[in-house]
Amino acid sequence: METTKNFNAALEYFRNEGYRPQSDETRQTIEFYKGGERFRLRFDADEPCFYRLEYPDFWLTADEDDWRCAKRAALQVNRLIKCACVDVGESYNADATATIKAELFCDSVDSFLKVWPRLVGAIQAARSEFAKVVREIQAGE
Repeated sequence: METTKNFNAALEYFRNEGYRPQSDETRQTIEFYKGGERFRLRFDADEPCFYRLEYPDFWLTADEDDWRCAKRAALQVNRLIKCACVDVGESYNADATATIKAELFCDSVDSFLKVWPRLVGAIQAARSEFAKVVREIQAGE
């Protein structure tokens, strides 16, 4: 019940701010665009204080070598930037992409909405560092 209340409050907030959010049928995910970039906000039905902001599918891997490079870069970035996590997946497949996630627990949706711009900043820092590290790895090969 609390998760539904948080979801509805966040959905209303993003609507009022002009982000034109979309929700999934489970009402546990809100997708919206900020500055032309797609984000997802995920809720956990079992833990109403949990919030996960995702920057999905920001990096496509063309082949297995590209996936390995992305995996190495993700490990380096995750070691450096602790508040956002780059996830490339456990194994290569034809649709392999990288997603950045920032997770936190907040006592209320209002608390989350006060800090979510900082999560976007952490995600952007991780994305920039990831691209830099990928270029460095590729230059060294």
